[in-house]
Amino acid sequence: MRIFSIIKDNPKVCPYCGVQINKEPKRKFKCPSCRKEIYIQKINNRIKLITIDDNEIIKNERQKEIDKINSANNQISFFNAYNSGLCTGKQWLTSGKQDVRESHKYYENLGWKDMDYEYAPGLKYPGDPNCTNEDELRGCRCTIVFNVD
Repeated sequence: MRIFSIIKDNPKVCPYCGVQINKEPKRKFKCPSCRKEIYIQKINNRIKLITIDDNEIIKNERQKEIDKINSANNQISFFNAYNSGLCTGKQWLTSGKQDVRESHKYYENLGWKDMDYEYAPGLKYPGDPNCTNEDELRGCRCTIVFNVD
């Protein structure tokens, strides 16, 4: 990983080719020498020049955090509904966006299911950490609703 940190009064250097950058970077720009894109990250008055690969790593880390939050929300909802004894069923709901994975569209189309129903091995609700297929979890924006009688 190539992340170059620079304090404002230090020379600015391209993380790809090492050429000095004369202008204070404010946002994403291309190196004047190698023409590769460089992203800017500011933390506590420090500027970091980030390569595209590093930017992808940061995006992936953020997505993992978002996945954890979504999973935790669905887990709390599921266990509260399950333990209440009031819920007679559950239904998978997708975000409705175009990039929803086919398996999640299929789960949604199944309609109401018993609370113990597994949509896939170990998958009782979106983001279920017991799921044996990690592809079902990554980047999932689905939720679950419950039928109360």
